[in-house]
Amino acid sequence: MKRRSVKGQKYEADYWAQMNFVHERSGYRCEVMRHGGRCRNQSQAYPHHRKLRSQGGSNSLDNLLDVCARCHDEIHREMPRSLAVARGLIVPRDTPEFPYHPEEIDD
Repeated sequence: MKRRSVKGQKYEADYWAQMNFVHERSGYRCEVMRHGGRCRNQSQAYPHHRKLRSQGGSNSLDNLLDVCARCHDEIHREMPRSLAVARGLIVPRDTPEFPYHPEEIDD
């Protein structure tokens, strides 16, 4: 069994503390904006790092969104990357993190 480092424990504590703020901000609902307003999917929202941790993304509130499974799949699998970047749902590797300002996307 692999032991977690102190650094790993701090990361987890940071992450869950930030996620509590994200959940409060979103009301535990998907934060992705669609045509006509916020995503209407009532299923539970999960954390999404706009800039991936593997690409230097942090657990800052600007980098975390609550998204439903449907929107998460769209962001990573279906939506053209250029559109996801333009909508602020993904932050490219060489770009600093910036606040999410949702714009409408087509369903």
